[in-house]
Amino acid sequence: MALQIKGKFLANDAVDAEKVKIRQGQAVRAVDQNGNEIELVKVDENGRVVGNGHVLAKLSEVQDEQQRATNAEQSLTLSLNQEIQDRSTGDSATLQSAKSYTDTEIEKLIGTAPSVLDTLGEISAALSNDQSVSVALTTQISNLNNGLSEEIANRVADVDAEETRALAAESQLGQRLNVLEDRSFYKKKFVITNQDILNGYVELDHEAMPRSIVASVGRLMIHEGSNVSGQEEDFYVSVSSGKSRMYFQGNLIAPSPEELAAEDVLYVQYYA
Repeated sequence: MALQIKGKFLANDAVDAEKVKIRQGQAVRAVDQNGNEIELVKVDENGRVVGNGHVLAKLSEVQDEQQRATNAEQSLTLSLNQEIQDRSTGDSATLQSAKSYTDTEIEKLIGTAPSVLDTLGEISAALSNDQSVSVALTTQISNLNNGLSEEIANRVADVDAEETRALAAESQLGQRLNVLEDRSFYKKKFVITNQDILNGYVELDHEAMPRSIVASVGRLMIHEGSNVSGQEEDFYVSVSSGKSRMYFQGNLIAPSPEELAAEDVLYVQYYA
């Protein structure tokens, strides 16, 4: 049977939102689909709410559901209020940051300009009123443009010159590699003797290509130079009877930690 309940009521002793009490002898009634009134609950002689247990249970469920809805509404309201407050705080901080940035950039733009010439309007008025200022400013801009054009031209010339040098070096390297492809590669190991130190040189088995010798004493790399004063390295090369000789000089013969001694091992690689 479908019932249409008149008014709001609770499963305890209160009815309606105004908490109206059901007095002793009073009852809460409902109207069925045929218009007949049915007594749902009433207050007995002891002041207790009695009636249909199923109806009381449903009324309790309604009450619980209403309380949950109220709690959810309050929670949603608090959440929305907090969200609004957080966004307001974030927007305020963003605006303050943007304002600080803008103020700083404007100060940089103004620089040390006097207060009477720190806006575009004031500068425009000054130029209109004083032709000498306009002429001076135009001259400065022209000089700046000329200087900038000259600087760009110089930079372009430097780049072109560097490109020319790089191409020349690449060409020389290519030629050298082509030459090396037609040459033989040799390795030789010397155990230095007192006679080698006394002679001041060791002799290779071939005539080495100029600047092709790579050498080391033990793990210490030594470098080729010339026998011209001020250009000495660790050794220089001369040719005798179709063979190259490595003449010791520099630190290899001077009192130093690199000074050659008997039993030192000299490794040599070269092209011939």
